[in-house]
Formats: sequence, C-alpha cells, structure tokens
Amino acid sequence: MRSNWAAGTLSPTTYYQPLLHAYDDAPMWQRRAAQSPYRDALASAHLPGWPAPASRQLAESVAKYVVVDMFAKACAGTPTKEVIKSAEAQLKGIYRSA
Repeated sequence: MRSNWAAGTLSPTTYYQPLLHAYDDAPMWQRRAAQSPYRDALASAHLPGWPAPASRQLAESVAKYVVVDMFAKACAGTPTKEVIKSAEAQLKGIYRSA
C-alpha cells in the first residue's frame, strides 16, 4: 500500500498530514526547495482540535470555518467582542447537538 500511495504523491506538489511520517522523505519534497518548510513544519504539527479527541462536533466546527471566520471578521473590522460572541454561539450550537 505504501508504494501505491507514494506514487500518488507525485501528482500534487505537497501534502499536509501530520500522521504520515513515513513520507517525510518522499520525492515530492525534493521537487521544489521552497516547499521544504512545509515538510519541516509537520514534525510538530497536530490535527485540528488537538489535544481534544476527534469527534463529529470538532469536524463540523472545522468544516464550517468557525474559528477562521472569527479571525477574518475581526480583521475586517467587526468588533472583537462581537465576533467572539458569534463564534461562541456557533460552537455551542454545534456541541449542543451531540
């Protein structure tokens, strides 16, 4: 399986998967030196939500970009307290549905 997957990594320019350290030396990282920082960042990378365990609610909050949108709205000028309150309400709704 590893050889099949490794062959598939040659088509994209890189990958982001902190759990697949067997591919840290894959040929895709040699194609462009500018991408090596991304490979090196994987050494200390974690999946979204870490250290919390994976859950449906965590996946939903990531899929809905709750935290990303919170920062984007703050950067766009929406008052900080307002964006935090909005993100908190979204997360409470997501986690309440458990």
